Amino acid sequence: MFIHTFSSDMKKQLDFLIQGVKNIKEVGALTRSGPILCKKMISPVPSDKDVIVVELGAGDGVITRHLLKKITPNSKVISIELNEKLYIKLNSIDDQRLHAFNDTIENLDKILLDLGIEKIDYLVSAIPFLIMDNDFVSAFLNKYKTYIKPNGAFTQVHYAIKRKFYEEIFGNAKVHFVPANVPPAVVIESKIV
Repeated sequence: MFIHTFSSDMKKQLDFLIQGVKNIKEVGALTRSGPILCKKMISPVPSDKDVIVVELGAGDGVITRHLLKKITPNSKVISIELNEKLYIKLNSIDDQRLHAFNDTIENLDKILLDLGIEKIDYLVSAIPFLIMDNDFVSAFLNKYKTYIKPNGAFTQVHYAIKRKFYEEIFGNAKVHFVPANVPPAVVIESKIV
């Protein structure tokens, strides 16, 4: 009975926490991104032109929803989430601009090919790269930075600063500290020139 008195947001937080505890290496966090963090993650994405955004580690769609509120009617968001329970919530978002996939990021090539997409404008990531093999992450990002059009950007949420790693890959990395998030987070932003 107590669970029925939870607000919708509290229920989402609890569901995310359960998936985070069960699958920490897959989910990479124990709490959903707060509104301020979500807005910082998508701050490079314009609201006045059509864009294609790839979102990695979309979770239950908390950042996805912010993206969909911001982008134009002809824009697209391609969201990838490996955790099946979180993907079910992500895929329940009713928006024709969203293309959600329950898949691993290693299949991004195939996903883009199947959608007929050669280049993207923005890459937004909540993948827990800090707990993954550095060589894999470096190879992955070096490959996919070539898919991002000039003047686009890559943003990554972390809970620790890892600026130098991203500077080596993208040639630049701006760090935005988001203390209002629980827990406090860091957004790394790299512009594509």
